[in-house]
Amino acid sequence: NNKRRKELRRAIEIIETALDIVNQVKDEEEDSMCNYPENLQGTEIYENMETAVDTMEDAVSNIDDGISSLNEAVSLLEEIL
Repeated sequence: NNKRRKELRRAIEIIETALDIVNQVKDEEEDSMCNYPENLQGTEIYENMETAVDTMEDAVSNIDDGISSLNEAVSLLEEIL
């Protein structure tokens, strides 16, 4: 049981690192959008950038939910002992 909890904690750390990466990329893409020339903001490229940012925001939310679920699983396993 202790080994499984330890493995879950390690998975949480890895996922949190991935979350940091996704947030960093999302923030950089948002910065890029802010610096995009105004006359090009209605283009397909800009719209794809917006969609990518929205998708990354959804992913961040889902990852956060997953981390919360894993933390809850660890807590439940700790109660068993």
